[in-house]
Amino acid sequence: MSEDGGANWRPIQHNLPGTDIHQFTLNPDDPLQLTAVVVGFGAFRSTDGGRMWTKLPAQPAGDVTALASAGGSPETLYVGTARSGVLRSTDQGRSWIAVAGQTSEDPAFRTILALAVDPSARQRLFAGTESGLAKSEDGGMTWAPLPYPGDNAVAVAVSPANPNVVLAIATSPRRQGLVYRSADGGRTWGGAS
Repeated sequence: MSEDGGANWRPIQHNLPGTDIHQFTLNPDDPLQLTAVVVGFGAFRSTDGGRMWTKLPAQPAGDVTALASAGGSPETLYVGTARSGVLRSTDQGRSWIAVAGQTSEDPAFRTILALAVDPSARQRLFAGTESGLAKSEDGGMTWAPLPYPGDNAVAVAVSPANPNVVLAIATSPRRQGLVYRSADGGRTWGGAS
């Protein structure tokens, strides 16, 4: 935990059953409310900044690859999976529904590598896949591919200061970690640095 913007860190005592955490998100409306997926144990929620954790009442698919929070009351959570696309919970993890993937006509969209919620328009999502980047304006119900130049998108982020700025990272067999930047919400891209 850091209380000075990351200059100094200290460990937090917690009750998680393991520390192999591959997905983690913070509720944008409450910085003390966290959700994490612990490999081999499932998804957990903390309401006190990470000290005490409880297992989510309903677990998303076991092949979770991405996690994002849109906030709200109750909190809306999204998970990306390796085989089932995008799932959404509008009740803080008490239930999950598939919003994209299993019925998608694009089989590449079933494997989600990264998710990001636009903090200024929380129905707007970005999903990184094995074949590029897609955008939803309706909470994941419909998706449109973006003219993203990378072969894949293993990480994606939307700037909280300027939601038109979207960053995405692609991996390449020849070069690792290619960073792409859009200044217009994903319509055009520059980068590959």
